[in-house]
Amino acid sequence: MKKLISLLLTAVMLLSLCAFAHAEEPVEIRIAVNTLGNGWPADPADDFVYQKILKDIGVSVKFDLVDNFYESMGTRMDVYDMYRIDVDHLISWGRQDLLLDLAPYKDKELAAYFDWLGATQLNAAYVDGTLYGLPQLYDGSKSQLNVTVRQDWLDKLGLKMPETVQDLYDVAYAFTFNDPDGNGQQDTLGLTAQKPGNGGIFLFDTIMGSYDTALGNYILIRDGKVTNALLQPGMLEGLKWCKKFVDAKIVDNDALTTTGTDKFIAGQVGMNAVTWPGIWKQYGQDKIHAVNPDAVTSFFTTLKSEVGAEDAMFTGDLSTTNIIMAINADISEEKLQAVFKYIDYIISDEGSDLIFYGIEGDHWVRDENGNVKMTENATAANYISTYQIFSRKELEYLKVKFPEAQQVFEATTAANRIEIYNTLVLEPEEIYLEDMESYVRQQLLAFIYGERELTQEEYDKFIGELNDNFQFDVYMEAAHDQLAAYGLVD
Repeated sequence: MKKLISLLLTAVMLLSLCAFAHAEEPVEIRIAVNTLGNGWPADPADDFVYQKILKDIGVSVKFDLVDNFYESMGTRMDVYDMYRIDVDHLISWGRQDLLLDLAPYKDKELAAYFDWLGATQLNAAYVDGTLYGLPQLYDGSKSQLNVTVRQDWLDKLGLKMPETVQDLYDVAYAFTFNDPDGNGQQDTLGLTAQKPGNGGIFLFDTIMGSYDTALGNYILIRDGKVTNALLQPGMLEGLKWCKKFVDAKIVDNDALTTTGTDKFIAGQVGMNAVTWPGIWKQYGQDKIHAVNPDAVTSFFTTLKSEVGAEDAMFTGDLSTTNIIMAINADISEEKLQAVFKYIDYIISDEGSDLIFYGIEGDHWVRDENGNVKMTENATAANYISTYQIFSRKELEYLKVKFPEAQQVFEATTAANRIEIYNTLVLEPEEIYLEDMESYVRQQLLAFIYGERELTQEEYDKFIGELNDNFQFDVYMEAAHDQLAAYGLVD
């Protein structure tokens, strides 16, 4: 009898152990992305973030790099549980019922996440009134653009930091013709820019911001109505100023197609319209001083408005983000709960520290004031940005990672930028937006470089061409209707 009882107890214990082992088996979630962090480990065993998440919450988080992302996903969507996608595809996939409606989870499973988002606008996460996406955090720190200036050149020539477009012209002219580097040769230029992105023309956006506009097809809201940068009242005067800079030969024309930052670093140009990291991180400053040991850099953000608007420069899609996390409509309940567990973890203090900085005691430590301080091994954690699926509280992060640039990124974050709404507008099927925007860029440069007469009559003709050949007016009607649906205008 005792033997039978012993056997029964042993059987029960084995069953219990099996059940426990099964319960503890990690749930795997697969996330499709089109890019991975620099130095991404080929083996999860070498991925310390993966291993710690697995240990802490029992979830195996696998990021899969998908080549030709959107083309490939047409036949592979069922393979993944989450997708990092743009707003256009959120809209199209949502309308095909391929994505999970997240509204039922907003006040419970996702409550902590939405609380963490704070003032981040959610417009882009909705498709026809349905919540299909989880946006990235916006804390005011994106589009960190400035004009970096050779302060030692200003001092040598007795000039002040530009505050107006006229000041910018005067400084650029002096930097070009008054031998600011003191080598007795006329071999410098006034203004350059980093390579333009997304069709923007950084070289001239510094000027155009003063006229409350920018060079491109940018959707704006002014006085409660939808308009476009191309239709702004200050556009013609802004273009005339751009042409004046070009005619005076004080700008780097190469910066329209290639980066001008290398010329700035080499001491060939005195002002650079640029995002701050390439110049203001320590390695950028080291590059400058390797060429010119006595170089001193300073910066400005906005120029005073010429049209009574807020001082602003450049553009930023500040109302939303173009990167959205979405969930497969057919995800299993087990995997969905694992996704929610992962989200809660990475927005927690412990999880945030992990995905922002790495392992405490290895990649970072806390100083005597309790602040995070990176160690000499911090570069081993460079790849972990992929885990930051909802971005991060950027200013906190930057203060830790790049304390040498704090003055610059705080100033650029605080600066006004022209807020645009392009990512919220899906162009009608009959419109080829890429062709239209290519023509816009081509013609704006034609006005600036004297290939097209710069008069109000000729500019009005240009807008007419956009309407006749590219249905620009139809596009703007669609922009109004869609932004009204978001409740942004009447």
